[in-house]
Amino acid sequence: MKKAFVFKPEYYDSFTCKASACRQTCCREWSITASKPECRKIRNCIRGCGDFPGEKYFELLPPEKRTEAVYAQIVLNEEKYCPFLSSEKLCTLQKTFGAEILPDTCIWFPRSAADNHGLTCATLTPACERVMEMLPTDRSLVFEVKEQFLDGGFPPAVPLQQRYMEKNYRYAAYFQDIHSMCILILQAQDVSLEDRMILLGLGLENILRLGEEQQWDSIPGYVENYISQLGALEDVSLLIPSFPPSLPALFNNFLMADFEPEGSGSDYGRIIDRVKERLQISYQTDSGAQTASAAVLSHYEELKKGFGELMADRPFFMENLLLSILTCKNIPFAWNGLGGIWGNYVYLCWIYSSLKLVLTVCAGDIHSQEELVDLCIPLMRRWVHSGELAARFVEIFEKNDSSTLAHMAVLLKSC
Repeated sequence: MKKAFVFKPEYYDSFTCKASACRQTCCREWSITASKPECRKIRNCIRGCGDFPGEKYFELLPPEKRTEAVYAQIVLNEEKYCPFLSSEKLCTLQKTFGAEILPDTCIWFPRSAADNHGLTCATLTPACERVMEMLPTDRSLVFEVKEQFLDGGFPPAVPLQQRYMEKNYRYAAYFQDIHSMCILILQAQDVSLEDRMILLGLGLENILRLGEEQQWDSIPGYVENYISQLGALEDVSLLIPSFPPSLPALFNNFLMADFEPEGSGSDYGRIIDRVKERLQISYQTDSGAQTASAAVLSHYEELKKGFGELMADRPFFMENLLLSILTCKNIPFAWNGLGGIWGNYVYLCWIYSSLKLVLTVCAGDIHSQEELVDLCIPLMRRWVHSGELAARFVEIFEKNDSSTLAHMAVLLKSC
């Protein structure tokens, strides 16, 4: 049995699936993929079994997206549930044939693991209801690194280098320094979370500059000095340039999320529509553009009071959710579609500012932690797990020449 150093959040080992008790099951409105061997195994097992009529359960992915490992997806029923889910919200495949028949997607969700030169990063996605419920709200999230056996509690660890863009290869040698810097800055509670995000951008910008100047060996020392500098300053806001807020920019940023087929009726689509309605955002029929009324721009500052009241008893909720996203995706070394370290940062800023906008607009509807979780889950599933959507965000920012630290700071200061 392989032994390795494992980095993981405090709640990793205590996670258990809620199964039929889950309000927002991962067996609904979810693209459940399977490999070619997994499809063949399931088809062979259910063929001729009376409990599984001869329906079409799998659909091949488009040729340009199809691989041996990601070959097909399960066809959801009219209610957008997995066809193998029973009326009791339990898996009929597992009940009939045992857990070994399930695709890895089902076996391991919400867990994932990646390997970086001997360090296994084991994480849980906040797109799972149970994981979201386990996030501490009254203190900062704790992470640990310890040597242990990689037994059945960890999915196969994919080498992170397989996901890096070529221009990121040299930075990857300093993954642990850079990734740790991200976590430490986001946990620096002496300043606002928005200012922490800007400080993170400043740090990543300087690391990229060192790479451009071929000063690779200087990266660990820079990270150490930057963290020490932040800890020694009595007022770290002195490092942050002044950026005026811009509510129109924030609203336009959020509208990039309106990427659902019209009339889809998904949980995610309903949340987006609710926010648009309350912000009086509508389509201009002549241009197809979306606009927000001037009256709402002035009203948004009032809505922020509701967000403050919502978070008063949950002072660490946004921080820990952001950390959960960062570690789940191994930011700033996430998948290739995000365009490298800076694209990762832009993506994280987009998620934070858009999430805070949604919670600000909908704060009056939230009266319990359960309702807060229920609102966040569809957003996390769409924003954290849609590579197509995430790549689209970054592409639009770059196309509009707005993927700069100054623009990200404006978004963060406005939300």
